[in-house]
Amino acid sequence: MPEYYQFPPTTFYRSTGPGTQPLSRNTKMGDNIVLLPKPWVDFISAVNNGNKIAMRNIVAPDYGPSKGYNSNGLLKYISLTYPGRNIVKIERVLYSNIGQLWGVIDGIPMDKIPTSVTYNAFDTPHLVHQLYGVSKKGTFFPLKNITYAPILGLNWYIPMQFLQKIIYPKTVTVNLPVLKVMKSPDPLSLQVGSLDFNSKIAVIKIETGNGGIWGQTPDGGWISLRYQDTNYTDWQI
Repeated sequence: MPEYYQFPPTTFYRSTGPGTQPLSRNTKMGDNIVLLPKPWVDFISAVNNGNKIAMRNIVAPDYGPSKGYNSNGLLKYISLTYPGRNIVKIERVLYSNIGQLWGVIDGIPMDKIPTSVTYNAFDTPHLVHQLYGVSKKGTFFPLKNITYAPILGLNWYIPMQFLQKIIYPKTVTVNLPVLKVMKSPDPLSLQVGSLDFNSKIAVIKIETGNGGIWGQTPDGGWISLRYQDTNYTDWQI
């Protein structure tokens, strides 16, 4: 069964640029370049709302997720995840031939050019990561110019020792005057209850959905844990 993981706040320090954790096409690190023609670069630009500074962060060789353009004008896009306030969805876990645990991540399918309406940092945060800097103390901080990088393609591998499993149940505290409890992880679904400010509630699982990250409560309802980059509880997910 697929499960969501976070990044522990350690081991990812870089003196310049965002913290990164590479993906690989197999259980050996290194094979992770995807050559992108212009329509795919345009999609990444749309994910970043056309922000030119963000796109400079994307295409600058070895700053973030690329090694620049090749002689044929294709972007050498590096398949990476980004430690910080990001999550990944692990489809399954397997052992390598030397006993190392690897998780399998499915990114955005590349059979056709998607739109930023379908895939974006708010509705699919496990597939579109925000880039964060990492201090020597292991704390994360947003880049001065917010930049988003999608995970492109299927069947990527990531070493499990760099991830932190979310343990349930997790008790959270509401930090809104009133937090709606919905029937499904969608702000447009039926409201089935509400929680007042400072109320505590157990979350028994999470799911990404319309607007962000949702938590299921023991009675089967859903609360918004993070909506369009704003946390609605004390859990800084």
